Amino acid sequence: MQYDPEIEKTARAIRKAVRQAKEAKRLAAREQLASEEEEASEEES
Repeated sequence: MQYDPEIEKTARAIRKAVRQAKEAKRLAAREQLASEEEEASEEES
C-alpha cells in the first residue's frame, strides 16, 4: 500500500475528533458526578 498524505490527513482529523469526543464525555461525566454529590450534600444539611 502506498503512502497517501490525504488519507493520513483524514485519519489524523478523525483521531483528533474521537479524542475530543472522549474528553468531552469524560468532562460531562465528571460534571454530572460533581452536581450529584452537591445535591446529596445539600439534602443532608
